[in-house]
Amino acid sequence: MVLRDVHEGECGNHTSGRNLSLKILRLGYYWTTLRQDALDYVKRCDACQRHAPIIHQPSEHLNMFIPSWPFMKWGMDIVGKMPPAPGKTPKTSIGQTPYSLVYDTEAELPIEVMIPTIRYGLLMSDVNNTELSYDKDTVDELQEMEKIWLISYQQRVANTYKKHVQIRTFHVGDMVLRKAFQNTMDVKTGKFAHVWECPYFIDAIVGCEAYRFSSMDGT
Repeated sequence: MVLRDVHEGECGNHTSGRNLSLKILRLGYYWTTLRQDALDYVKRCDACQRHAPIIHQPSEHLNMFIPSWPFMKWGMDIVGKMPPAPGKTPKTSIGQTPYSLVYDTEAELPIEVMIPTIRYGLLMSDVNNTELSYDKDTVDELQEMEKIWLISYQQRVANTYKKHVQIRTFHVGDMVLRKAFQNTMDVKTGKFAHVWECPYFIDAIVGCEAYRFSSMDGT
């Protein structure tokens, strides 16, 4: 009763577990498990859970993979075709353009054909053929070196990512809250709207950080 009245009573302000235990001590109450009881009570408080801040720390380690073939990516086309020529910008991870790794030569912009630049205007055909032959002979070695560099780069990214991981796992049957989105929030509540909504039951684990759940009424 003391915990409930001090935490969420008429003068309660839903403080953290540590502050709740200190406030009870200042009121003159004490028992041997006061601190732990206060922490456990705040964790079970429904209002505190629904207004808890969004957790931005990743809950699982980063899963990285090497593409099976060039330019293999998963994505969604939202803005349509972009005007810049693809493959012209060197990738930070490998230091080479994707175009050069696939076609053994650098891409040339249409404007460079009509108005020659220093990069191509002073290049003779015999010199160009010699350099092109050398690039074709060494492209396999270059691709292998860039693959090794890419694996090393991904390992460095994964190590940096792991420093911020806070493992959170759920099991079938657990009761959880879901982040409230703009289309599910009550617009009339304003800044007092719940950050988390419902409780839901986890019905199945369907993948990496993916769960199938149902509401309290079974829907």
